[in-house]
Amino acid sequence: MCNKVPNNCSDHNSYDPNTQFCFENEPIDKCGGSDFNPVTQGCINDTVQYRCENGELPPCNVINDPVEKRITETFTSSRNWSLPTEVTFPATVEIFLFGAGGGGQGGHAHTTSSTDGNGGSGGSGAAVYIKFEIKKIIDFLNITVGTGGGGTSCYLLVPNPFSDNSWRSADAGGNGEESSIRIGNTNIIAGGGIGGGSDGERQSVNGGNGGTPDPIGKPIIEGATVLEYDPMHGNRGITGDRVAPSGQDGGAALSIGGYSAGRGGASGRSCLFGQNGEGIRGGDGQVVIVITYETVE
Repeated sequence: MCNKVPNNCSDHNSYDPNTQFCFENEPIDKCGGSDFNPVTQGCINDTVQYRCENGELPPCNVINDPVEKRITETFTSSRNWSLPTEVTFPATVEIFLFGAGGGGQGGHAHTTSSTDGNGGSGGSGAAVYIKFEIKKIIDFLNITVGTGGGGTSCYLLVPNPFSDNSWRSADAGGNGEESSIRIGNTNIIAGGGIGGGSDGERQSVNGGNGGTPDPIGKPIIEGATVLEYDPMHGNRGITGDRVAPSGQDGGAALSIGGYSAGRGGASGRSCLFGQNGEGIRGGDGQVVIVITYETVE
């Protein structure tokens, strides 16, 4: 009688070829009757499947590439603000600040002479752009958005033998308010434009000066790295004319990154013959914050 020679993977490891196969001298159970490579494959429910990148069997934990996220918030009124909770770090913050525009000065007229003319227009608000990187939460304590300066009424002089009948302008337009943001202990300010006629008390039709930014140099923000800083002075308003009956446009609003606000108010025209000679209110300021960060979805 002949004895059956056992199937061996090595001198010491026998295996059953009906249910097993050899891999690197070791018996491995087949998967659904099939051989496979245990290094790159595994057996799940009698089905051969490839292993995950980490060597584990499926299901695999797929790690997606980071996705860039952007949050844009526009402020047209003052309030406190803080970073949205979904922001991850590091993050880049861009802030666009626009001061409010100065109001336009009303026109003027004299009922018995040809000295009917327009006033000075208001200057536009300053603008500030700042970009910085943060690696942790920092405090944004307060955002202030300036209101545009008011325009003034036309001055109509009706001669009176008992009063001073000399030429005079309308009252000066109101000054625009500043817009600002406080980041930690640092204030960034875009000053408001000056109202038309403000260079002289009731005797001037000068255009109002543009607003002034502050600081002029790159600020230091605790906990942040300032990447860019661009402070811009507002545009001056147009000087009026004692004998030009049409109004003048206000100082043009500054524009940064596609955002614009704080135009100067136009001046009023002559109000002779009942025409409306009021100066126009300056444009309100604005604050825009753009936050860019990456997250894995």
